Amino acid sequence: MATSKNSYQLWGGRFSEKPSEALQALNISLPYDSRLYADDLDASKAYAEALQRAGYLNTAEADKLVKSLELIRYDWIERTIKFLPTDEDVHTVNERLLVEITGELGQRLHTGRSRNDQVVTDMKLWLRRGIRETLGRLSRVIESAVKQAEVHLGVLMPGYTHMQRAQPVQFSHWLLSHAFALREDCLRLVELRDRANVLPLGSGALAGNPLGIDRLWLAERLGFSGVTANSMHAVGDRDFVVNLNRSKWIGFLSADRRLRIGRLFRQGIMIRSCCTRYWNREHTTVL
Repeated sequence: MATSKNSYQLWGGRFSEKPSEALQALNISLPYDSRLYADDLDASKAYAEALQRAGYLNTAEADKLVKSLELIRYDWIERTIKFLPTDEDVHTVNERLLVEITGELGQRLHTGRSRNDQVVTDMKLWLRRGIRETLGRLSRVIESAVKQAEVHLGVLMPGYTHMQRAQPVQFSHWLLSHAFALREDCLRLVELRDRANVLPLGSGALAGNPLGIDRLWLAERLGFSGVTANSMHAVGDRDFVVNLNRSKWIGFLSADRRLRIGRLFRQGIMIRSCCTRYWNREHTTVL
């Protein structure tokens, strides 16, 4: 069966039959990339405005696209979107819904834009948002540690090395050691955010955008510090994702990577357990 002209799947333009069910299942990333819906809508809104600035949309058309994209955002938030078997990813869902609302105008949003630069832009927006939220959470943990350290100044506790008691230390000193570790994580996250904060949108499929889209304006509109210098590198770059996945020191992005927080809890449990045994031994009455 030939692919329908109304299908928004990226493959199959020249195929006469459907792919196997196994291939269809492999191509569907919607369960994973649906978290990018807001970032995809934000980038699409900015690109609609860029098309207007370049003269490819008039004011009414751009306004209709932007308002329609906000309606789609509302449907995502309210979880009222009905997915179709042809919806492979979040980008095809948003494009399909936009065309359902605006007709042919919705298809024009893709003028000069490739799925290649669209996807990597969405991923960078998501990364930046995720880092911002994580920094906020880590900052609150650090602030709580500092507050408790101030409250318990002068309180002594046993310091441990190699699971053995070594020297008496202040509780505040021990607690702040974990706060400083989290601070280092924050600094690494900021470095990753800043290094990845260059806009790939406008790179096209691989050879750039020939339509005179103002990429510098787009970068400012979306909060990027600059634009990528090489279009082929821009659309193929996923190093920022690898760097994030490699960062096992991040405490809140993944449930199985809470190394910093886990270390704090493990040490707290160990110290409490050892102190309890010591207290019980020293205060047990021999009959």
